[in-house]
Amino acid sequence: MRQQDLEKLIAVTPSLDELLDKPFDELTPQEWERLKETSVPTQNMELVLDTAEVLIAA
Repeated sequence: MRQQDLEKLIAVTPSLDELLDKPFDELTPQEWERLKETSVPTQNMELVLDTAEVLIAA
């Protein structure tokens, strides 16, 4: 693959945050695979769970 082709590919490839913000029915099969292959850091998951507990308790 040429350098120019690689740069174009990187420019149009959405970040993981962009994929997470995208409606699920608009994701391509390749985008689903990227999301499935990405692991969520445990620290982030704990923060989400702690926030959810606070919201439920309120």
